[in-house]
Amino acid sequence: MKSLIVSTLVIGVYIFFIFQAPKVKAWQEQYQVQIKNDINDSLPLGLQCHSSENDLGSHTLYKGGIFKFHFGINYFFSTKFVCDAQWSGLKARIYVFNKNLAKTHCGNDLGRNCCWSVRRDGFFIGSAEYAPHFEKVYDWGAGY
Repeated sequence: MKSLIVSTLVIGVYIFFIFQAPKVKAWQEQYQVQIKNDINDSLPLGLQCHSSENDLGSHTLYKGGIFKFHFGINYFFSTKFVCDAQWSGLKARIYVFNKNLAKTHCGNDLGRNCCWSVRRDGFFIGSAEYAPHFEKVYDWGAGY
């Protein structure tokens, strides 16, 4: 009887972890996108991000706030994530991840990171949260 209870418990835990595991396949390259509000202002940054397969919802980031998400790219490396950003009456629709950004800005190591810094003068990208420098990629008004 005791071994039956232990077996049932082990199977239950195993099933629990199978359903809690991320829906990313082993062959997929893993990436993380991080978007930080580096605008020195009390007004929040509004974000709405999505891909063709995933709606990541709406997010409100106050000064210093960070929104992160991770994913596995598809087999054809055509995964794209777009964010609509709003701040102080300004808007932009930007790609925060696509094939070109991944190759040029998101690192080639196992911890592939696309780190965005949103500022008054636009959208900057680096390959790590504290990268030596960030490169400006978009201005406010992009995509509109």
